Amino acid sequence: MGLSPRATRVCGHMDEKTAELRDIFMSVADEETVTESQNETPGSLGTGDVEERLTRAVAEMREAESFATTLDDAALVALVQGFYRGRSDGDLAGELDVSRDTVVRARMDLHLLRDADFEAPFDMAAFREASDTDVATLAERFDVAASTARRYRRALATRERI
Repeated sequence: MGLSPRATRVCGHMDEKTAELRDIFMSVADEETVTESQNETPGSLGTGDVEERLTRAVAEMREAESFATTLDDAALVALVQGFYRGRSDGDLAGELDVSRDTVVRARMDLHLLRDADFEAPFDMAAFREASDTDVATLAERFDVAASTARRYRRALATRERI
């Protein structure tokens, strides 16, 4: 099963645990092999097994990293599944009954990056060079809101951690 070019670029920035999340989900996401109408047979890879593996991977990441969000592991597993199904941050926020910003922070915690996380209205290379400055200075220098500067700085920091 091949990944889209976007997914391949995003996955290229993943660490081992994030790659494990992707692999777990992608191993069962192909509709030709796992569908809602199939009955789980002994020894098959059922939905419970996938959720269990995702939950374990999320718990291991939470242990190893300092998470910025208070979402529980079940919500984070749902977020991973939705992310790899191509759901937008807004859609995921609605499904999880949280703010879009909470979804973005949770994605960053899980090292799940989108191309849009780096599509800035300014020179991203110059921003990266200045990103160790405080948010107010970044916002002023790049003529953006502080929340925008914070969001791009968070994405860059996540890519660095990965």
